[in-house]
Amino acid sequence: MWTSYPTRPRSWWTPLVELLYPPSCAGCGEPACGDDPYLCARCAIMMAWRDPTRCPLCEHPVAVPRRWCEGCLDIWPRTERVIALGYYAGALRRAVRVFKYGGYRGLGTWLGEMLARRVAREVGGVDAVVPVPGGRWRRRRRGFDPPAVLAAPVARWLAVPCAAGVVVRDRDGVHDATRRRLDREVEVRGRFRCGIPGGLAGARVLVVDDVYTTGASMEEVTRLLREEAGARSVVGAVLARTV
Repeated sequence: MWTSYPTRPRSWWTPLVELLYPPSCAGCGEPACGDDPYLCARCAIMMAWRDPTRCPLCEHPVAVPRRWCEGCLDIWPRTERVIALGYYAGALRRAVRVFKYGGYRGLGTWLGEMLARRVAREVGGVDAVVPVPGGRWRRRRRGFDPPAVLAAPVARWLAVPCAAGVVVRDRDGVHDATRRRLDREVEVRGRFRCGIPGGLAGARVLVVDDVYTTGASMEEVTRLLREEAGARSVVGAVLARTV
C-alpha cells in the first residue's frame, strides 16, 4: 500500500501527486482530508483534546486536578514547567513515530508549529529556544536530529533565536525507557556540556525535545543552562508525554 506524507514547500505539481496518491493521516494511516495536510478530521480533534487531570509541572496524569505528581514531589524539578501536545499514545504516538523513524522531516516541522502555538498560548514570551542534543549515531542513521527539527519552527513562530550550540552532546547513552527517573538522572550526567558558558545570561529559555519519559535529559540540559549558560529560567516543550 502506498503511503504518502507531504513535505514543504509545496510545488505546482503537488496537487496532481496528491490526487493520484492521497496523503495519509499521520495519526491513523487513513487518507488525510480537509485543509490539514497531515491529519484526518478525527485525529485532529483527538490531538487537540486536553486531559485536565495532569501535573501542572510535567503533565503526568494525576488523580486530583492541579496536584503535583509523585515524581515532581520527590525530586524538585529545575525546569519551570513542561508543556506537551499530549500523551504518547494513539494518534500522537503514531505521528511521532512516523516523524522520528519514518524520516518525514516535513511532518516534524508541522508538529513543531503545533507545539509553538501551544507554547505561545500557555507560556508567552521566551528569549531563546534550545533543542536537547540528540545522539550522533541516531542522527547519522536518521539523517536528522528530531529535537533540532522541532526547535527550528518553534523559534521562528516565537520570533526568537534557536541557540542550538549552547548545549552540546559529548557522548551517546543507552536508551532505556523502563529505567526509573533516578537511574536515568545518574546515566545522563556527563552526557551533555555547555558549549557557550554565559551565552544566555539572564534569558528565559525554552528547551525542546520530542518525547518526555522521566525528564532526566531535559533536567540535565536545564541544569547546564541555569548553572553554566546563565539562564534566568527554563521552560520545557515536548511533542508527547509518556504515561
